[in-house]
Amino acid sequence: MASRKCKQSSDRFCYFYGQFIFSKKRRPIVDSLKTAYLHYFGFPVANQDKKWVPHVFCESCRIILLQWSSGEKVYLPFGSPMLWREPSNHENDCYFCVTKTLGYNKKK
Repeated sequence: MASRKCKQSSDRFCYFYGQFIFSKKRRPIVDSLKTAYLHYFGFPVANQDKKWVPHVFCESCRIILLQWSSGEKVYLPFGSPMLWREPSNHENDCYFCVTKTLGYNKKK
């Protein structure tokens, strides 16, 4: 990976599908969610020891996964999760550097 740092923290994005999330809606990845993720998608939450992977879920994904794991018939709004890999450079291969979040605000 290039030595330059990312323009944005990876923890500003949902581990599941990579969407930008405000700090108020970020939730840590806890064991119960890791288990639910494994059962829902068939593979584990990975690379949590790396800086280039988000370490949070958005509140929506957390709620849906917990409801699903408790037996409710709810589904995530996408078929497959984001698959994270280490970027080769920050100019055009780093998800967090190329994703534009300027213009997002908490007010509607």
